[in-house]
Amino acid sequence: MDLTSEPSAMPGIGMTMAPAPAPAPAPAPAATTARMSIRADAASLHLRRDLANPWRAVDLDLSEVIGPRGTAAVLRRALATARRTHGWLPGPSDDCSFDACLQCLDEALGDRCTEEVGAGTLAVQMAFRGLLASLVGAALAEQLLGAAWTDGQAQGEPMP
Repeated sequence: MDLTSEPSAMPGIGMTMAPAPAPAPAPAPAATTARMSIRADAASLHLRRDLANPWRAVDLDLSEVIGPRGTAAVLRRALATARRTHGWLPGPSDDCSFDACLQCLDEALGDRCTEEVGAGTLAVQMAFRGLLASLVGAALAEQLLGAAWTDGQAQGEPMP
């Protein structure tokens, strides 16, 4: 309490009490921070699972046309291309299978926030689409990818 020597409104008392300063806001409790982290991790895991399913459909559809090794090669090259702008994306070895590439991508996405996951995945998708179009032609590439990717994704939006 801060006592001042100014006269009081009350007779007989020569000192008044100054108002106490407002308390500083308390830091966020650890439990709240932990809950926010768990929610972010759950959202990231859900997003990563949603991103993996269309890639598996792409693998099935493309493997019939360019073979499983060809599909894996296009994904490896797409990862290398996207890595130029998103250095945290994986650089799988030259002999990685499609599933191993997806596993590397999933592990890399696990350490990133939702915005980075979306941006990195979009970069890989766009590189994949461009590489596939250069390999089999734009019309066939869009036809093959259309089964797994929606029209919005064909325009460059990330997969759901």
